[in-house]
Amino acid sequence: MEGVRPYSDEEYSEYRQYWLDMTINEAFDRTCDNSPDRVALVEGEQRLTFPQVRRLVQKTALAFLKLGLGKDSLVLFHLPNWTETVYAYLALKAIGAVPVLLLPRQGRRELEHFSGLTEAVAWIGPARYGKTEYIPIVTDLKKHGSHLEHIIVVRDEAPAGTVSFTQIMEETELTEETAGYLAGFSPSPTMFSILAQQAEPLACPSWYPQPITPISLKPIALPGPLN
Repeated sequence: MEGVRPYSDEEYSEYRQYWLDMTINEAFDRTCDNSPDRVALVEGEQRLTFPQVRRLVQKTALAFLKLGLGKDSLVLFHLPNWTETVYAYLALKAIGAVPVLLLPRQGRRELEHFSGLTEAVAWIGPARYGKTEYIPIVTDLKKHGSHLEHIIVVRDEAPAGTVSFTQIMEETELTEETAGYLAGFSPSPTMFSILAQQAEPLACPSWYPQPITPISLKPIALPGPLN
């Protein structure tokens, strides 16, 4: 991707001792196959096993592809600690899109900065979180010269001009060919995976790319709102 320097052969050789030659999604699929009854996500009374989460990841990935997202699509990822955060994140990885990670507390100033800096084509988040109303902010960005094409609203009602995450999920059906179809979009483990923030004193955060590497696939308990 333009503007991102790939790891050199020397750097890759050094880091290779810490990395597996697979993507996060491949590691996740392996855990799903090996632990079909294990709980993967916990939120309140909700319990989801690894295979259940994989189905949600696949449905979400198909829904994102239908919207036109795909390889190297930059997506402002603005979700709190919800179950949807996990499978939306893995779904973006499955199709080669790049999440631009935002903190729930970040508002208009940061969104304007990140949108302009990354030229992201989509935003995904809640209509409201804590005291912040996000829809007016991202709608203004979409109207006034940003590259945003899609505003994807999670859990809350999606107003006109936005997309309901729940609705596009419900409208997506899985088939026996889904896994094979999605495999055609799977990125290489050496590609960069996300844009993560790097704190800057008295200024908006800058970004640094991270490669696609496996995560520790243990059950995740999601806390309540942090604000």
